Amino acid sequence: MARASLEQCLELAAAAYQQRDFDTARAHAEKACKLAPESVDAWDFLAMSAQENGDAPTAERACKKALKLARQACEKNPRDGKMALRQLFLLMRLDRKDEIEALLALLQERHPDSPGLKKLVTTYRMRFK
Repeated sequence: MARASLEQCLELAAAAYQQRDFDTARAHAEKACKLAPESVDAWDFLAMSAQENGDAPTAERACKKALKLARQACEKNPRDGKMALRQLFLLMRLDRKDEIEALLALLQERHPDSPGLKKLVTTYRMRFK
């Protein structure tokens, strides 16, 4: 792949992941991480594909990197619901229940009337408590 773009790498990683070709997904995710080290998506794909390949240390490192980047994005734009949700899912994969609860409380404070958030909180508490 000559001079692939970040979007191309992520699309190829997603397609390979969906086909359960985790080696190929990982290769594209690694390339995406090199192209755009600030990409939450790239690090998240690397974490997921590494996990599926049984490489827990790489999966954890990549997941932590994605979480750090998602947090930075939320600090820059506190109303970025997409990155807030991304943080929740990354925290779930890292099994950080206390941090999940704190983030849920913060989101409920910021978005008290959000029906989607209320549903997410209810679903989380039913499944993970």
